[in-house]
Amino acid sequence: MPDRQPERELSAEDRNWERRRRTAAQSATPASVEYALFARLGLSEVAGRVWQESLQVSDRARRRVGQLLRARYGIRSPKGGLVPIVVLILVFAMVAPLAMLGFGRGAHNVDPLPEAGALCTAIIGLAMFVASLLTIGRPVPRPTSYQAQVAGVLLGGWALTWIAWPGDAGPSVTPLLLAGIAGLVLAVIVFAIGRHRDPAATAELDAAESDARRLVLADLAVERASLRAELERVFAERGDRAEVVRMRDDMLEHVTPATGTGEQPPADAVPGWHMVSERTSDWLPKQWPPARASAVTRSGSAASAADRTDRNSNAQPANDQTSNDGTSDG
Repeated sequence: MPDRQPERELSAEDRNWERRRRTAAQSATPASVEYALFARLGLSEVAGRVWQESLQVSDRARRRVGQLLRARYGIRSPKGGLVPIVVLILVFAMVAPLAMLGFGRGAHNVDPLPEAGALCTAIIGLAMFVASLLTIGRPVPRPTSYQAQVAGVLLGGWALTWIAWPGDAGPSVTPLLLAGIAGLVLAVIVFAIGRHRDPAATAELDAAESDARRLVLADLAVERASLRAELERVFAERGDRAEVVRMRDDMLEHVTPATGTGEQPPADAVPGWHMVSERTSDWLPKQWPPARASAVTRSGSAASAADRTDRNSNAQPANDQTSNDGTSDG
């Protein structure tokens, strides 16, 4: 029986590479695998520069989405619009009057302060009403409408109980609470009217953020191509592109592909392709593209009508062919 060959002792460099490989496999992202591979090849500086430049591209894309939405919708913009911001602040601020009016007394040590709580309720209610008037009857984002409803139910409902059972409250409490309740209710009504008055505009606003992302993503292709061209030059100078691609593909064999990047890797992608793709996509939601296209959500829109017309026209020849086949068989 032949003697068993002794196992080759790994060098310090090989052990370090094996440790990097295991770490990259645990992180389970193609970008981190490529980063570890670049480090193994002595290209840490290149990997770090591409990584950081890709992050900067992502930051610019995120800001661009907000700019597009604010330019289109102004104070109603889902990103950075004045009305959504004010409503959100008021929803958080309603915790103060709720506590002053004794809401959740067992969970905190704040003694009831009816006068102060009633004043805060009036301020919040009137501020919410003013914010709704700024929309001039136009739709607001769905979260903003829901937040106003939450404030109306919680703060308005609790204020109503104080009016029904005033206890030892002073004479100014009831008028202030009534003013707050009126402001909250009117704001909810104005927001609801704005969203239901024009369903097409409401659907367009609800899909606006996804639509803006698609526009920015289309422009992003140029910057991605520039970063990948830089990587192509690096490996053209080294002359080992094919070998590195093979090593990268072997390492990615059991790694889950990245999602939410808006693009698919080509068969012979340059090493570093995934780093560029993932890091320039950090501004996108994890589930991208959305499961439902925005055009489908636009009730009565021209896009939906065109889609339905195309489907009907495509189905008609098939039906005619089936009918003809059935006739000829008969």
